[in-house]
Amino acid sequence: MRGAKKCLLELGYARTTARDIVAASGTNLASIGYHFGSKDALMAAAMMELMGDWGDRFSPPSMRDVEMSSLQRFSEAWQRLIEQFAADPQLLIASFEIFAQIQRLPNLKAMLAGAYEQLRGELALDFLTPTPDLEGKRFRAVSSLLLALLSGLAAQYLADPERAPTVDEIVDGLRYIGRSLDALAGE
Repeated sequence: MRGAKKCLLELGYARTTARDIVAASGTNLASIGYHFGSKDALMAAAMMELMGDWGDRFSPPSMRDVEMSSLQRFSEAWQRLIEQFAADPQLLIASFEIFAQIQRLPNLKAMLAGAYEQLRGELALDFLTPTPDLEGKRFRAVSSLLLALLSGLAAQYLADPERAPTVDEIVDGLRYIGRSLDALAGE
């Protein structure tokens, strides 16, 4: 697993061979098949583990207990994300590479779908202070929107980190959209 994670970050998904993993891990080629079934299954498991590690760094449990307003929590979460992108660009690259493979690798697709569904069940807690009206379908809707924004920000950051949206631009843009939607609802 360590060898596969190292190769994902250094070589990327498409360029990593089973022999690269063996060289990075000091194991033998047969161990990949024995423990994981295939190189692709190992790489998928390694990617999921890397993403889990990244998520743990982004969202330490202690952050959910910190008393702050929703605006502060929201801004702080986006700032932590941007800092994570800057600190770990290789993982960001690897995650986009692996998305290109999900239609060809059903197990990977299922793993990612499960990870996204789990995020839809918890992501809003990282960005917003819980309130009684943020539950059920609304909680899932908010988490889904945040996940879409997170993916979009990651893509923009990967393409052009210097001009990717800042926390202030994200907050200002969402405020404007919210006001616009409220105005339309009143018509």
